[in-house]
Amino acid sequence: MLLKRKKKKLETISLFKKEKPIINDVFGEMVYAWSLYWQATSKIKLTLWDNTYSIDLRVVAINEENEKCCINELQENAYKKFKEEIIKKQEEIEAVVEEYYNTNDKKELIEKFIPEDLQISLKGECALIADDTDDEDEEHSGLAVLIYPILKIYSHDEYSSYIFGGGDYFIEKEIYGE
Repeated sequence: MLLKRKKKKLETISLFKKEKPIINDVFGEMVYAWSLYWQATSKIKLTLWDNTYSIDLRVVAINEENEKCCINELQENAYKKFKEEIIKKQEEIEAVVEEYYNTNDKKELIEKFIPEDLQISLKGECALIADDTDDEDEEHSGLAVLIYPILKIYSHDEYSSYIFGGGDYFIEKEIYGE
């Protein structure tokens, strides 16, 4: 499956059929992308350390059986909460990233931590996925800053494995207890 840009609209192309966008009351126009997500056709804005990023909005679209599924109420509520509270959460996100890198130098943080997308899981967990330029393993570099239900940083690989059912259940224990 490939993504291609056409007239500033994102559309999904597969070898068999072209996926049509859907309109969701909370997320707006979404397309099924990478056989994993509903992705908004327009980017969202996020400001950290006085730097504004345009990032993708991705809503997990496969269940534990790897079947395509619809956007659910938990996902919609998580995004509503994110939009309502992002200004308050902004400083907390900055603080946890500063602690992770052990610096509060804005220029250094902007160079190291590059937000790429906001990802919302089927359970309504909300995470900011970012490139980590400090990580020398280019194939696996990246961080996931879990925003809801708790604020914590994980490697992108660990978080993706948890979200897509491949393991790393320690994350679930940290979030929800045993």
